[in-house]
Amino acid sequence: VEAQDTNAVSSIVVNSAINKTAGNDASLTLTAQRDVVVNAKITSGANALDINLHADSDGDSLGAEVVNADTETNGGSFNAGSGTNISDGTVGTYFGTGASSILTNGGAVNLYGDVAVGSASNLEINTKGTDKSGDITVTGNVYSANSYNVVEEKNLTWEEAKLAAQGTTGGTTAVGDKYLATITTALENSIVNASTSGKSEELFVGGVGSQTSDHSVGGRSFYWVTGPESAAKGAESVTVNGNTYTGTKFYETDAKATYDKNMKTEVSGTTTGYSNWHTGEPNNHGGTDYKDKTDYKTQQTYVAVGYGPASKWDDVANTEVTDGSVEGYIVETNQENSGLTLNAGSGTVTISGNVGSSKALGSFNINNTGYVTIGGNITVTDMAGKTGDAVINSAGNVTIGGTVNTAGSFTIGSADDQKAKTVTLDKGVVTGGDASVYTTGNITTNGVDAGGKITLVSKGGTYTGGRTLSESTDTGTITLNGKLHSGSTDADAVIIATKGSFVNKTKNTETDTTAAITTGTGGSWKIYSATPYSDTFGTNLNSGTYAVWHYDGTSDAVQKDSNQYIFAYQPTLTITANDATQHSGTISVGNGISA
Repeated sequence: VEAQDTNAVSSIVVNSAINKTAGNDASLTLTAQRDVVVNAKITSGANALDINLHADSDGDSLGAEVVNADTETNGGSFNAGSGTNISDGTVGTYFGTGASSILTNGGAVNLYGDVAVGSASNLEINTKGTDKSGDITVTGNVYSANSYNVVEEKNLTWEEAKLAAQGTTGGTTAVGDKYLATITTALENSIVNASTSGKSEELFVGGVGSQTSDHSVGGRSFYWVTGPESAAKGAESVTVNGNTYTGTKFYETDAKATYDKNMKTEVSGTTTGYSNWHTGEPNNHGGTDYKDKTDYKTQQTYVAVGYGPASKWDDVANTEVTDGSVEGYIVETNQENSGLTLNAGSGTVTISGNVGSSKALGSFNINNTGYVTIGGNITVTDMAGKTGDAVINSAGNVTIGGTVNTAGSFTIGSADDQKAKTVTLDKGVVTGGDASVYTTGNITTNGVDAGGKITLVSKGGTYTGGRTLSESTDTGTITLNGKLHSGSTDADAVIIATKGSFVNKTKNTETDTTAAITTGTGGSWKIYSATPYSDTFGTNLNSGTYAVWHYDGTSDAVQKDSNQYIFAYQPTLTITANDATQHSGTISVGNGISA
């Protein structure tokens, strides 16, 4: 099914359930220039059904897949993307409150572009099948989403709309806070645009532009001054029409930018966030070239959306409220952070971008035996019953290219069940709870700062329950490229256990003289390894006490309240006498005796 028209605004909306009840394997493809919206279940009860949702087919980066219902493909694949080709991923896919699961029973799931999860509870994507499992691939970022509401009201200035949108809420970061919408990604822009469907006039959002002394087009900065962006780290102050706001800059026109009278190009500038200006915008009423215009004295200091058939952005003035160009505003409401669970069976999980980038997830879980690759950061925050935990229960290689930041715990593998093969954490890990990694291979970290305990276990190395940490030549190496800090005050605040080698590559500097491993007051660390001869200890990790040798899992020599190295290796001291005789004094090696 394909929808298109001359204005490139055609969409497809599924309001009735689709169920494949007979026949061989088949495919269902929905293609639209703007949005593909699924409001009812799509399922297959007879053989596989490949589902292809293709929005923004004209490639103008406006249009998304909006999924508000569950889907079951019975072995078929689920593919959602946008752009001239479905795999271009120009925008992305939004899973609304009605979507709780995508089940494929062995089919692959490919999500091209960003993924926004608006489900207040949890979205599960499950590709595990009886005979096979499908891979899960996301080519963009993954994040929680908010809700949007259009208010049509004439003769309301931007300042009045800002107050009306916020109402009695705090208007910033709390769940339930309301504010003039801020648009920070192409996917969010398409979600907002979907909410304005059928509206012919422009609508205020939470952006403002700086004023210039000569009314020029160039040298202007635009900021989001409502919602979380008004309180974000690095927010700047901007004064508009006598009112001072703090906000996050998202666009800046070039110092010598001019207005294209033919309206064929945007005003040149630098995007520091996301923007979607109409051609010829933002032009500040045409700038100094239009001094003869009757409205020239009023600078266009506010941002509105819905300009033209493509629903682009425009800089506007309050005078445009009275002439009917702007007739309302868009309210954004902070929703709870969403949970996301990916069950891929023996399949791989690949997310090329960040997890929790634009807005953090409330929980994040991966279960599979294949490889896991996260290209960017992971951000998980507890909110309204969500744990704030990130758990990757994988038996394959796990690679995370960015920083991990969780309000709760961060776990890879498990102590008693499934362990990953190798784990590579390219950037730091910051958790409010415990940080635990269990592998059968190498672990490489670049710093961990945990509010709770830190546990790094490789090659089946164990330290409790009477099991032996056997001496081994295995290559299960735990490497510290960054320092570890645990907030725990327990005796086992930090545990590193490997049947292979331990390598400390951290170094002190003039400004950082702390040890490679630190704990809360009274806490201690223990490092278990096969033999010191294959370890690299560095110069900043002195235990302050003796080491334990020939550890078999039951030694009483392990000191509960001290930092300590524990080795499986049993050293042997051999003394050979070379027929030397000495009746008194100190016997010295070299005086007929070798050791």
